[in-house]
Amino acid sequence: MMIPEDVVDQVLGPARTTHYTPTHTSTLPFPTVTPDIPKVYTQYSTEVGHKTLWVVCVVMGISSLVFYGMAMRVPVQKRMFHIITAFITTIAFLSYYAMATGAGVNYHTTILKESKLHVITEVVKRQVFWARYVDWAMTTPLLLLDLSLLAGLNGASILVLMFSDLVMILTGLFAALSHDQGQGWGWYAFACVAFLTIIYQLGYKGRQTVAAKDNKTRVFFGAISLFTLCLWTVYPIVWGVADGARIVNVDGEIIAYAVLDMLAKPVFGFWLLLTHDSMSRTSPSIGGFWAHGLATEGTLRVGDLQDDAHISEKDGAGPQTDTLSTNWRKDIKNEIKDLDAHAMKQQLKDKTVNDFTYTIATSELDNELRLQEANLNPHTLTMASKLSPLLLRSAVRTATRAPRSHIRTFTAASPRRSETLAVHRNTPDNNPNIPFKFNAQNEKLIAEILKRYPPQYKKAAVMPMLDLGQRQHGFTSISVMNEVARLLEMPPARVYEVASFYTMYNRTPVGKFHVQACTTTPCQLGGCGSDAIVKAIKEELGIKQGETTKDGLFTFIEVECLGACVNAPMIQINDDYYEDLTPETTKKLLSGLRESATTGNTANVPKPGTQSSRQTCENSAGQTNLTSEPWGPETTRSDL
Repeated sequence: MMIPEDVVDQVLGPARTTHYTPTHTSTLPFPTVTPDIPKVYTQYSTEVGHKTLWVVCVVMGISSLVFYGMAMRVPVQKRMFHIITAFITTIAFLSYYAMATGAGVNYHTTILKESKLHVITEVVKRQVFWARYVDWAMTTPLLLLDLSLLAGLNGASILVLMFSDLVMILTGLFAALSHDQGQGWGWYAFACVAFLTIIYQLGYKGRQTVAAKDNKTRVFFGAISLFTLCLWTVYPIVWGVADGARIVNVDGEIIAYAVLDMLAKPVFGFWLLLTHDSMSRTSPSIGGFWAHGLATEGTLRVGDLQDDAHISEKDGAGPQTDTLSTNWRKDIKNEIKDLDAHAMKQQLKDKTVNDFTYTIATSELDNELRLQEANLNPHTLTMASKLSPLLLRSAVRTATRAPRSHIRTFTAASPRRSETLAVHRNTPDNNPNIPFKFNAQNEKLIAEILKRYPPQYKKAAVMPMLDLGQRQHGFTSISVMNEVARLLEMPPARVYEVASFYTMYNRTPVGKFHVQACTTTPCQLGGCGSDAIVKAIKEELGIKQGETTKDGLFTFIEVECLGACVNAPMIQINDDYYEDLTPETTKKLLSGLRESATTGNTANVPKPGTQSSRQTCENSAGQTNLTSEPWGPETTRSDL
């Protein structure tokens, strides 16, 4: 529509036209010169757009109150997402209030056409809601912060996200305020480049980082980040057809941005808070300065760990976690390596009485250093440099309390040690770089297993899950243990402790048939004796204890009591017990298993259980007790 006269005066200035009159010395009048007046088009909002602004203002205000109420219902240590989300809608409320009342609006003139003589022939004057850009400059970084914390992005990636976001918003504002169309589209191009950087950081790096978290967190982040990026992609499209090409009028622009803002802020906020409140892994907990002021050091922890839940329930704090970034772990490891352990040991030697107490003290020191490097728990390890005096005092205290003269050697033979290392050594077939994931069938079993335990005690499922991993992978590799730790949200070191303590977890590859011969006292004394069974196994398989056959079918080890003493001697092969064995039946059993593995014929494989003629654990000589009618009370109690 054409602009009114008063508006034209504001745009072109008071000297819109110039009139010239003839002088008294002129005999002929001069013509009046009227320059060309450019066509001016104005675009502004109507009652529809004005009401839309008020509606969104009310929605943002109500959402803010709800978010603040939700924040008050959780402990202060757990309020970070709530506070950030409430700030987002509060800023949006103030911005829409400014636009609805006219305080955040201005008219901006853009040149449409110029003649060859650089005379302006057409201009457009359009309402620009600059308060909207102020809103975006403050709220979009907070939205990205929400998503970054959910994914667990590092500080460098978060900084790049924030900077790219501010560049995107500012260049968009410059494009909206540009007087020249070409310059406006140039600024628009810069904003699009910044937006591509945000997509890369959040969509690619964010997904890479969240892959280390549990499945629920991965799915949740994937859904909410995709939702956000899709919404943000619509924003530049709306700008292009509204402020850029001016195809859409101001009312259409207001309605489009209103719908996008309500989806990107209140809807996003409710989705985020309601979901993460029900998922402990996504619920951040901040102690230190955030919760207690300057008296303590602030730490950020995402997740829960029951073992380190040192904050009392009355403070409202849940369990803590020691889920750490890779960079943090490397920094602490480097500090630990800088500890001069040799110097500390020399100090110990100077303070201890004899070689025995010195050995105990230095052993404790070495164990503490290994544990600290393995666990790296931020709640027990504040600075590696502070460990030195603490460990020294602890080691000396233990050394002074150790017995000195009450040590007697009962045998000169060296103690028999386990053939399995207590620590992991990377091999080509067992290292953390080998990927492992539970298959679909085992994921269903894991879901059923976890239902048996309260969510805060789900780490109790570590043993059955390790067993599932061993059955799927063939042995309990380091990758299996790491996956179990990830699913149960446990420190990997805790899972390693369980797997290395129980001998039923095979931390090295074994054959298809794991032959475990019991060699404890009952099996040595029962029947032909376990020594004869062990000899038969070695002869049949051609391997020694702890070895695997070349074809990978059999692995043979000796084990402690398997609890079938009444049927001694016996062996366990995989999950089955074979009892009442003789050298002959043992060799027949092994040959039958080899035949079943090579040809598929299982006819010669004996059934598990006793290999003699008796039933289960009954006496092979027949019944020897309770052979007559049991006595009644008339015999045992004559006084009745």
